[in-house]
Amino acid sequence: MVQSRRRANDQPKLPRSESVAARTRRLAHERTLIAEARAELDAGQGVSGEVLEAWLDKLDGEEDLPIPAARTSL
Repeated sequence: MVQSRRRANDQPKLPRSESVAARTRRLAHERTLIAEARAELDAGQGVSGEVLEAWLDKLDGEEDLPIPAARTSL
């Protein structure tokens, strides 16, 4: 029985459902989304973890809740 060995420069096999071109487009899109999110956080358009957790805890109740406002300093 012959076993194949991967070499250091071999690319991992992609799932059959995603071509190399599709993967490249997806990763580029994900990088864009991450950059946009970082820019929003740098501009102070984020919500602190404490505020978000308190808001999520209140979701168990029956009251309608406004979306937490962004803070200028996290």
